[in-house]
Order: sequence, then structure tokens, then C-alpha cells
Amino acid sequence: MSQKKAVHFGGGNIGRGFVAEFLHKSGYEVVFVDVMDKIIEALQETKSYTVTEIGPDGETSFTIDNYRAINSKYEEAKVVHEIATADIVTCAVGPNILKFIAPVIAKAIEARKESNPLAV
Repeated sequence: MSQKKAVHFGGGNIGRGFVAEFLHKSGYEVVFVDVMDKIIEALQETKSYTVTEIGPDGETSFTIDNYRAINSKYEEAKVVHEIATADIVTCAVGPNILKFIAPVIAKAIEARKESNPLAV
């Protein structure tokens, strides 16, 4: 069995810190998708980053690795392929952005060859 793959729309703080952390801990490779050049370039240039949680018991740090990043502004076909071969799609984007990502997700679902369902 190949590794589980999650495609995540939104490379901001919530996506990189909260969503990627639980996907990473659950054994998923994470493919970040965003249109912000600086965020995608920074993710592409590093192999890992650290998330620090602060709570009543102090600080806890986690290293996030096993991810890739795609700029959907320039590489929509790659995004469609990644979703078509993914196990799950998540997003942490503003409500005004959903209308832009929904058609890409729909294209990928149509292109999907896997028989198992895609969780979105």
C-alpha cells in the first residue's frame, strides 16, 4: 500500500500549523496548494519546518516534513493530478476563495481513477 496523500488548499498559518500538523501525525504526505508565490516558494525551498504549540503545560514543538507545495496560479494541471490521486482534500481559505478552488476539485474528481472515495 502506498502512503496516504492529503492535498491542502491554503498555505497560511492555519494550514501550515494546525491542519498540516494533524495530517502529518496521521501519516499523510501533505501537498500544499496556494497562489501566494512567497509561501509556496518558502515551502519548496525547505524540507521541514517547526510548529510550536503553547499551552498550560508550556511549549511543545513538532517538526513537519514529508510535504510538497504547488502554486495553483501556474500549475493547475498538477493540482488536478494530485487531487485525483489523493485520499483527502482539506482547505483553510477564506470564504471568497472557495469559488476558485471548487472547480479545480471538481475537475480532479472527474479525472479520478481510484475506486476508493475522496474525502473533501
